[in-house]
Amino acid sequence: MFKLWIEPINDKEVMVHCDVWAWDISIARRLDQEVDKMFEELRDRGVERLVTVSPNPRFCRYLAGEKIGEELIDGEVYGVFLWELA
Repeated sequence: MFKLWIEPINDKEVMVHCDVWAWDISIARRLDQEVDKMFEELRDRGVERLVTVSPNPRFCRYLAGEKIGEELIDGEVYGVFLWELA
């Protein structure tokens, strides 16, 4: 069970969000399919970059995100991740 959504930054960039409440192989497959579909739709709309700020770097790397920095939020280190679509 997961929720995947975007938040526009500008015409070329979006912030991607993903909440996951349960994890197993079937959910992983569905998430992979939804991410692929979302990336393709965003490419078709001319979006070039996706970014996220996450407390879970392992999950972002699973989705092939590139770590480009870190942010300290409420005393916790969050990774800043990037996906280049263009």
